Amino acid sequence: MFKNKKSVLLKFLVMFIVVCIVFAVFASCGKSVTVPIGNTINYGYVLVDGDDIYYSKMIINGGDFYSCIYKYNTKSGEDVLISVTEAEDILVMNGFLTLERGNLYFLSNYAHESYLEAAENISYIKPDGKTPNEISMLFEDGEVSCRSMQIVKGVIYYYDDMEEIICRINADGTNKRIINEEAAIWSYSNMCVSGNSIYYAEDEYIYEINVKGGEPKLILDTYDEFEDGYFDISYIIVDNKYIYYMDDEQSYIYRISTNGRNNELIYKAPQGVYIESFNVSEGVVYFVLNTSETYEIMSITPGATLPRAIVDRSNDYGDILPISIWGNTIYFLAMPSQETIMDSDYVWFTVNKNGGPVTPFQPFIVESDVFGNENEDGSFNFTFEEVYEEDDYGEEDEE
Repeated sequence: MFKNKKSVLLKFLVMFIVVCIVFAVFASCGKSVTVPIGNTINYGYVLVDGDDIYYSKMIINGGDFYSCIYKYNTKSGEDVLISVTEAEDILVMNGFLTLERGNLYFLSNYAHESYLEAAENISYIKPDGKTPNEISMLFEDGEVSCRSMQIVKGVIYYYDDMEEIICRINADGTNKRIINEEAAIWSYSNMCVSGNSIYYAEDEYIYEINVKGGEPKLILDTYDEFEDGYFDISYIIVDNKYIYYMDDEQSYIYRISTNGRNNELIYKAPQGVYIESFNVSEGVVYFVLNTSETYEIMSITPGATLPRAIVDRSNDYGDILPISIWGNTIYFLAMPSQETIMDSDYVWFTVNKNGGPVTPFQPFIVESDVFGNENEDGSFNFTFEEVYEEDDYGEEDEE
C-alpha cells in the first residue's frame, strides 16, 4: 500500500513538473494580441492590451519629424516612450501596431540618412521603454517598401509595393515566401487576411487568394457590377463573411459576401461630402465624414436609411484621422482648434461606440526637447542623441 501511495505521489510530481515546463515555455514566448481587421486597415495606430494602450504620436523638433510610439497605462497613468523613428513628414506615423510573442511589431518609416530613406519596413522592439533601437526585419532584402502588414497566428502577411508582391514571413524572420508575384495594390487599406484567405483590391477588382498561395479568385468587378460605370476601390474590410469596400471618389460604402454575391449599398455621401475612412465593428459601420473640411464620426447599420452621429461637427475637432475600435471604445486622432498645450498639433481622443462625451485619451503632458520620460531626479531615460548615436545597423552616423 505504501508503494502504491509512493507511486501515485511520484506520478503527480512528474505531471506537476511537466505542467510547469510547458507553462514556462509558453510564457517565455511572450504575449500576443489579436488586432481587429478594421483597425489594421485603418493603419493600426492604437493597440490595446488590458490596461496598457500603445499609440503612435508625431513629434516636431526643430523642423524635423519623429514618429514616436508610447505605452500608456490607464491605471497608473504612466506614459512610457517605446520607440522613436525619424519620419519624412508629419503624417507618416509608425503604424500597424501588433503585439506578437512579447515584441511590438510595426511598420516604420525610415527617413534618416540610409539607403532605406523614406521606405517603410517591418520592425519590432521590446515594449519596455528600455531598448531605444528597433530591429528591422527586411533590411537584408535591400530596397523594400511595405505598404501594409497584418500578423495572424505568428505569421506576417505584407505587401511590398516596390516589387508588387504579396509575401508572408514568420514573426521570427524565418520562412519568407511569395504568395502572389503580380499584385498591384495601390492603397494601404486594400489588403486584409481573414481565415485562410487574403482579400485584396486592384483598381476596380477585389480578389481572394489562399494564405499559402495559388491562383487568385475574382470576387468583384465593379465594371460588370455597376451599370452607371466602374470605379476603383480604395478601402476593404472583411467582417463576418462580408467584404466592406469604398470607391476611390470617397462617396459610397458597399458590402458584398465573400462568395461574391449579395452586393449592397450601405451608405451614399451627400453631394460635396466625402468619406475619409471607415471601420467595421460587430456588423456596424463607423466612418469619418468631411464636409467642407469639417469632420465628424458617424455610424450606420446595414439596412438603415440614415446614419447617426457619434462625434458631430459642432465639436470642431478638426481633421480626424482613421479611427480604431477596441471593445466599445473608438480611438481617434484629431487636430482641435482649441489645442494649445500639447507637444504637436494632433491629440488622441476616445468616445463610446454609441456616442457620448469625448475625452482626451492621451495624457496631457509636454515632452521635453529630448522626448524622454522624466524621472524624479530630473533625468530622462534616453535622448534622441542616444537613439541615433549609432544607426540601426551598427555603423556610426557621420557627423
